[in-house]
Parts: sequence; C-alpha cells; structure tokens
Amino acid sequence: MNKQDPIKLVGWIIWWVETVLMVGGMGLTWFGSAMMSGMGGMMGHQWFGGSMMSGSSWLFGLGMLAGGFWLLWRVVIQIVAYIAIRHLDDRTNLTWPVLLIVLTFLGGFLYLIPGIWGIITYYQEPRQN
Repeated sequence: MNKQDPIKLVGWIIWWVETVLMVGGMGLTWFGSAMMSGMGGMMGHQWFGGSMMSGSSWLFGLGMLAGGFWLLWRVVIQIVAYIAIRHLDDRTNLTWPVLLIVLTFLGGFLYLIPGIWGIITYYQEPRQN
C-alpha cells in the first residue's frame, strides 16, 4: 500500500467533511421545512396535485426550487474538488491547488487549507529550468 501524501490526506478529510455538511444541511433543511409546513401538507394533495406554486404556498415552492439549485451547485463543487484532490500530489502543476482556492470562494470554505498548502509545497520543490 502506498503512503498517502499528507496534503492529499487532508484534502480527502476536508472533502468528506464538506460532503457530510452538505448532506446534513440538506437533511436539516428538509426536516425544518417539513415541520414548518406540516407533514400532512407535504405528503398530501398539495404536492402531488400540481398546485405547489399556487395559493399561499408559492413562496415555499420558490424556496424549494432555490434549495434544489443550491444542492446542485454544491454537488458540482464537490465533483470538481474530488478531481482536484485526486491530482493534488502532482507537485509540478499549480492548477489544482489554485482550483481548490477558487472553490473556497464559490462555497467550499474548507478547501482553502489544502489549496494554500499545495501552493506552499509547489514553491518549496526544487525545479530544473
């Protein structure tokens, strides 16, 4: 078994923490919205009858739509972070640590740690020019 690069190991730990936070946050949001609307309304005719956006529940439907887009955005961030972390042990390429830093500003706040660490180790490696 290969010894794992410490930067890559920290990157994987952060990836899993971000994934658990994303799934847990979506679960809490769903649970909270179900409690606010009442479980009967969620499983009743309002949802399956096609009238989710009509009447007084249009704001709730808009919130559900925004939550769906946020979840999709977070999934895209996680996929890109997965690819970047897989290539993080390549010390000749600065693209992957910079990509992790960009993902920090797009919503994956903990990716700043392996991103900065990757840039520091990139500049500490001896290069032949």
